[in-house]
Amino acid sequence: MSREGEPPDEPADRSPARFVRIAKYAAIGLQFPSTILAGLVVGYLLDGYFGTSPWLLVAMAFGGFFVAVFQLIQWGKRFGKENP
Repeated sequence: MSREGEPPDEPADRSPARFVRIAKYAAIGLQFPSTILAGLVVGYLLDGYFGTSPWLLVAMAFGGFFVAVFQLIQWGKRFGKENP
């Protein structure tokens, strides 16, 4: 219990392992859309260079999505090994 005027007691589970786990999931959350966005940007730039609009954009968007899903599966396998 805390006395009046003092901050409440801190939760007991503030271990570094918890923050590492949160950071890993945050990395996945950022990497997944970033991979797709990179495919879109590269496709857009290649379409502008070759004049093939919108075909390379569409192809690279699908490619980015499949790569992102593959990376997500790899992360899942790695986390499954770490936390039995």
